Amino acid sequence: GKEPIDTLESWANKMFKDVPNNKLEKPDFPITKPVFPEETLSSQISILPIADEHSLMLTWPVPIELKDIYRENPHGFLSYVLSSEAPKGLVSELKEKEWIAGLSGRVFMQSKDLNVFSVSVDLTDLGVGHIDSVVDMVYQYLGKIKRGGIDKKQWEELVNLAEVDFRFAEKGDPSHLASTTASRRLDDQPLADLLSPPSRQIWNPALIEQLIDSLRPEKMMLFVQSQKPFGEGQAPAPGEKETIEKWYGTRYRKKALSAEQLKQWKASFEGKRRSGGASSSELELPPYNPYIPSDFSLVEEPLPTEIRQKKQKDETGLWSSPGPNLVRNDSSITLWHSSDAIKEFP
Repeated sequence: GKEPIDTLESWANKMFKDVPNNKLEKPDFPITKPVFPEETLSSQISILPIADEHSLMLTWPVPIELKDIYRENPHGFLSYVLSSEAPKGLVSELKEKEWIAGLSGRVFMQSKDLNVFSVSVDLTDLGVGHIDSVVDMVYQYLGKIKRGGIDKKQWEELVNLAEVDFRFAEKGDPSHLASTTASRRLDDQPLADLLSPPSRQIWNPALIEQLIDSLRPEKMMLFVQSQKPFGEGQAPAPGEKETIEKWYGTRYRKKALSAEQLKQWKASFEGKRRSGGASSSELELPPYNPYIPSDFSLVEEPLPTEIRQKKQKDETGLWSSPGPNLVRNDSSITLWHSSDAIKEFP
């Protein structure tokens, strides 16, 4: 709100003072059995969607309590590097082959006893026929990040981008902000972390390496969503079992990943090139981004004496800024620039 903090606090006290505090203990629901037993890992699940779309998701349960290391944020760093579209990177090379339309990494599930990291891929029609090769290139890139891509300067880029978003955040839905802040308080996050800028994040390369090291082929579940494997006359592959899901009646097929697949992807993860690998060229880690801003001070331009003051009222009585300057005008572009001397917003 735009009102002083004391006023906002008095309103909150007035509205919520009658809500009783029953002094209840925070409930705990421990997971006593593995959510993903060993027999469910190292498997491929093909799902028949209603829409004619193709997607691929690589998922791994990770042995790290991610909610407790939100300031270190190793999963955020890994997602940032994986999704880079820099030349010779994973995304650009897969797009060059016309196998994917997009790729992103994220925490798929996060709770006290269950943390799952995933890489989601939007496949093209052509890419559906190259799923093993797409997975192989993902493992090539994960291994490359582990061996030489855990870079503090890249991490600082991520923090600086988050800092820009934090500093110049647009006004959002107050109810959404209140509910998300309250839910984060359930994780016992200090108010200082909830309300402070991303610069409080902590560089911890060991945690990043530990996260990447847990994303191994033998611990992966591979989800394929496409109508193509279920086409007319296409029976389940050898060793593949088709089932109908109980609640929604969705058809899906499950099979164990083959020893050859696991051997190939493990070699790619460890940087050992084998015949049959997917990439004909060496993937490269993203270069540093020189265009991330850090200085947000306004550059004051020399102004005529009559409009030198930052704030000047026009004939309507409203504050106005000096008019824009024509910077470039040719056959390709007309570009104007005006300093914002009123709102002082870059």
